[in-house]
Amino acid sequence: MFGEKVLVLDGAMGTVLKNKNIDKKFFNSTTSFEVLNITAEDEVKDVHREYIEAGADIIETNTFNCNRFSLKGTEFEDSIYKICKKGAEIAKEVAKNYGNRVLVAGSIGPTVVSLTQNSTVEDDLRKSYREQIGGLIDGRVDLLLIETVYDYRNLKLALEVSEELFKNKRLNIPIIISFTCSEKGEIYSGESIQNIIKEIDNESIVGYGLNCVGMTQFIEKLSDITSKKIIFYPNDIILKELDNNLENYIYNLLKKNYIHIIGGCCGTDSKYIEKIKKIVKTFNCNKIVK
Repeated sequence: MFGEKVLVLDGAMGTVLKNKNIDKKFFNSTTSFEVLNITAEDEVKDVHREYIEAGADIIETNTFNCNRFSLKGTEFEDSIYKICKKGAEIAKEVAKNYGNRVLVAGSIGPTVVSLTQNSTVEDDLRKSYREQIGGLIDGRVDLLLIETVYDYRNLKLALEVSEELFKNKRLNIPIIISFTCSEKGEIYSGESIQNIIKEIDNESIVGYGLNCVGMTQFIEKLSDITSKKIIFYPNDIILKELDNNLENYIYNLLKKNYIHIIGGCCGTDSKYIEKIKKIVKTFNCNKIVK
């Protein structure tokens, strides 16, 4: 599906939408950017185009926080499926205008609840995942990206729901899982990424990786844990810390085959993606020449 070339993922959807200063009337009773899928879809389309023009090979749906917990008490609480399906359709429509080179990843965030800390919300979380993932699947995303994973039990439930939906709909969609972790490679519910991968790995999962914070020291170790594709998308704080060393740092990761998909997380915009695309393009060209 991904081929041999290193691919570029887009940056943060919320960051760009926030900077657009969209009229509050499109948010109604919430501050969630995800509702713009059904209230201001042109604004969302513009962000997708901006990232593709910057060089993204994979764009994420505007659905990261689209769940019953984030939208609880708002008029959108029962519209999770609708918002997610529309988010997938918007991204697919934009991607289609660029031929077959752009993939759409269905974004599934970690939610604001932790089953490890509160197991009483399991039924509600299961329902929310069914709505979110079901909408993304029916909107025909190319892959599912379960991202910013910090709780093992949440992840297991998301995977369980995904496999259940795959079976019911008689299809299979590739899954990539991205963790946020400590420098030791442990997520915040206490488990090591190494042990998690041993427990959950299956044919549907085509890649693992890290995003957001605390992973620069651990990214090089992932290739020792899995032979699958590795995704890496740091936030703007980490990218700013690298600053003048960004090109060398990323190029060395690519050269050592430590990462296969790279993009940006919180705070990143199309300018970051342009920088990363130049690095990746140089690497891919040099790789082909060799």
